[in-house]
Amino acid sequence: MYFIETWYGVFIVDIDGSVVDSQLYPEDTEEIIKENKSESRLPQKYDAQPAPTKTRWKFRHKHWSEYEKQYREHLSSVARELSKEKAGKNLEERGEDVIRAVETMDKIDKSINLLGEAIKEWAYAHQASQLDSGEEIAEAIKKKQIDPDRFKDPETYRQIKQTSTRLCELKETREEIKNYIKSEMRGFAPNISKVCGEILGARLISHAGGLKKLALMPSGTIQVLGAEKALFRHLNEGSEPPKHGVIFQHKLIKNTHYSNRGKIARTLASKTALASRIDYFSGEDKSNKLINDLKKRHKEVTQK
Repeated sequence: MYFIETWYGVFIVDIDGSVVDSQLYPEDTEEIIKENKSESRLPQKYDAQPAPTKTRWKFRHKHWSEYEKQYREHLSSVARELSKEKAGKNLEERGEDVIRAVETMDKIDKSINLLGEAIKEWAYAHQASQLDSGEEIAEAIKKKQIDPDRFKDPETYRQIKQTSTRLCELKETREEIKNYIKSEMRGFAPNISKVCGEILGARLISHAGGLKKLALMPSGTIQVLGAEKALFRHLNEGSEPPKHGVIFQHKLIKNTHYSNRGKIARTLASKTALASRIDYFSGEDKSNKLINDLKKRHKEVTQK
């Protein structure tokens, strides 16, 4: 015996495609979708194997028209709902990859900062450089712009050179991850990418825990994402509530006078909420209108 799974039921057939037994799904869109997600026990009952291609074609030739007619009215709605669900899963999977990439980039940043401080202190101790940052010193050592004779011996220079090389490699890795995030964001969250920028948009998705969660958040929550500690202090100690969280990284807020940042942050959070819902529920690119509305509001606030 063989079994054939279709979107409207499971069939036990013989080698000629004739139906021996069947489990037809209820003629209801929601029930059909539910049954498509579950595993039928009918093949186990008959110890049936998946039908070979010839048997499937024979079954289709003999029985397709009668079942197609019976379930025809549900076909488009079932296909639409299953496609939506598949698209949603793909969005969630890509969102998870973006979250991991953001977390990885942040860890690399910490490593770069730690190595940079160590290199700076090491170079200053030997009066080998007066550059302001460890990253600049590492680049200078890599490019042989700092004289090895400034260090007390060749082995010391070799060690700081190796450490500088590692820092430069980390910076290159960070840039690669950053480009990956930008590419992913443009693909699955185009509206957020254009309204917030790819990296800030990715951080908002990361703080929210995914695109779906961001899409379901009120704009007031989006506005303070990343400012959880300040919000906690406000709720428990009565301190000033935060005006914004990571959304502050947006150039429109950073370049706005302190007194107007709260207003711009609210507008940006509102447009981000709309962008995330469009990205998650429809995928259409409506970023131009969102950006124009945002710029218009920024102009109104800053020219008062």
